[in-house]
Amino acid sequence: MSKEFKEVNFEGACPTLSWSFHTRADENNEPRPEILRIMFHGKYREGQEAHTDAHLITVIISAAVNFWHPKFVIIDLSDFEYNGGDEFEKIYDSVDDDDIQTVVLVGDKSRAAMTALYYGTEEGKDIVDNNFFYDDLDKAIKKLKDQE
Repeated sequence: MSKEFKEVNFEGACPTLSWSFHTRADENNEPRPEILRIMFHGKYREGQEAHTDAHLITVIISAAVNFWHPKFVIIDLSDFEYNGGDEFEKIYDSVDDDDIQTVVLVGDKSRAAMTALYYGTEEGKDIVDNNFFYDDLDKAIKKLKDQE
């Protein structure tokens, strides 16, 4: 006797997260996008649910990069609420391709916790002191293009 299958989806597993993908072509209008911007919205949960959220974010980033294979990636967390949790750190390594330059865009909803995760209790530090993190989209794009 077989049991019934239950339909599942990412939204059910991580109901506080949403995401969208945006691409920008280069000057030559190549089929491969120059920049892939992966935007996350919502709130990162706590406890075991945080592990699930971090895992899904990592999977989403990896799938998008493998699908579009851009030259550059912006992980946009500017509208994402993060208040802490060590699992979050693994999303920074989600782009598993050394040929694809990546930066992270941060916002007010995540800045303090991301600073604490990266710098600990070091006084006077801000997450954007690290050249992998930006709070301005234009500066993030300039950083990526300067690495060409």
